[in-house]
Amino acid sequence: MKKIATTAFALLTFITLTGCGSAQLVQRRADGGRVALSGGYMPSMGKARMVMLEHCEGRFSYTERNDAVDFVCEQRAQLAASNASTVATR
Repeated sequence: MKKIATTAFALLTFITLTGCGSAQLVQRRADGGRVALSGGYMPSMGKARMVMLEHCEGRFSYTERNDAVDFVCEQRAQLAASNASTVATR
């Protein structure tokens, strides 16, 4: 009986960690945004990385929240900073 309970627990853990997950862009800015996560952690983070990569067209950095990921596109943030400094020096 103990072996069945251990096997059931292992199977439930596996399904939870590798089960369905989704990621949806819920806030879009020119230099980043926020992606909402639902479902299993690994699948939803994998999908979130694809969403961020597509939006940023390259490198990005992110901060995980409870059920979301905030991200900044590195190239776009650098361009925005350089444009702001160019406008300030004129």
